[in-house]
Amino acid sequence: MGKNIRSTSWISGSLFCLTMAAAPAFSQNFYFNADAGGTIAKDVNLRSFFGATPGEKVKFDPGVRFGAAGGYNFCPIGGIEFETGFMHNTVRRLGSGTGNGDAELSHVPLMANLVLRYDQGNCPVIPYIGAGAGGDISVVNLDHVTFNSVFADGSDATIQFAWQAFGGLRYKLNDKMSVGASYKYYRTDPASWEFAGVKDGIQIGRSEVHGFMVEFNMKF
Repeated sequence: MGKNIRSTSWISGSLFCLTMAAAPAFSQNFYFNADAGGTIAKDVNLRSFFGATPGEKVKFDPGVRFGAAGGYNFCPIGGIEFETGFMHNTVRRLGSGTGNGDAELSHVPLMANLVLRYDQGNCPVIPYIGAGAGGDISVVNLDHVTFNSVFADGSDATIQFAWQAFGGLRYKLNDKMSVGASYKYYRTDPASWEFAGVKDGIQIGRSEVHGFMVEFNMKF
């Protein structure tokens, strides 16, 4: 019986030592992430501009993106986070080029993300991938725009479903902070806006935005 007690004690002590050794790598469960960079928005189908516009597209200039997320690492390789931010692109050409005026399209993501990462004490870099889904607040701003002999001015916002996939690589500055670079593919469902009392006066197809960012991460 004494031998069994000593064996049990040795096993328990070994497990305790292993747990204590692994604890520093997984003690900082909460984290904050911020990123900033540029965007490339793909052409979108212009379905309606106060009337059907078959075959017309909206083309965008490169834009900017800012983001912030708060998350929780629920296991050594996985975490969940909630993210918001701001993406903005100006319109380079509306339809076939016959439109006049200035227009802008912005997105405010409201996303829940799942993140898989490799974050070990003996490795100075942290590679990760992830995906998320949620809502997108799309804001269109028109500044004296004329298209198809129709004049429109003002702004409106709408919300629709969106999802994203992303990946990146961060370098550890210390046990709590890291910096790196990331890429995000962001896609929304088709959207429509009301202008001058006309419901769904402007309608576009799905939006797709490629984001290239630098980022900062801090664990608590």
